[in-house]
Amino acid sequence: MSATLVAHRKIKSICMIVFLVECHPSQRSRLPPFSLKDDIEVTIPPVQQQSNGTDCGVFAIAFPTALCYQLNPASLKLNRRVIRAHLWDSIQNGYLGMFPFKEASSKEIDRSFTIQVYCDCCFPYNPNKDRMAECSERKRWFHKKCQHIPDKVFKFERFKWQCKDCKNV
Repeated sequence: MSATLVAHRKIKSICMIVFLVECHPSQRSRLPPFSLKDDIEVTIPPVQQQSNGTDCGVFAIAFPTALCYQLNPASLKLNRRVIRAHLWDSIQNGYLGMFPFKEASSKEIDRSFTIQVYCDCCFPYNPNKDRMAECSERKRWFHKKCQHIPDKVFKFERFKWQCKDCKNV
């Protein structure tokens, strides 16, 4: 698998997690007391912010592009006058080169937080769309969709359910 594809998958996962936690902080208090098995430390660097309401998409493409070129987005000051033209040229040429920038330094510090992840998919719990059940053997939590957990598990509080791995032992 290419380094760019690996970076793309990591960026996609990180964006989903940041969206859940940063855009919906009220959801954190709704998380049930699952047993923590794994977690992801997310660090948000102090990157350049857009100054208008129209450049967010270009910035959202430019920063992951910098990561693919092994550059630290926090040390970049993008040239706002030419980033849209650069993106358009990249689309037309079928190749995404590094966006025009100058070196910059920031006195701000990184923000970081930890996200709990569950199941074999290693994704967090989303109270708006996920139902989860605890395996009675392993004491790990799994998404209903990932394990095809039957509805009866959720109807009866004391129902003993086993994940696929425990059933196959």
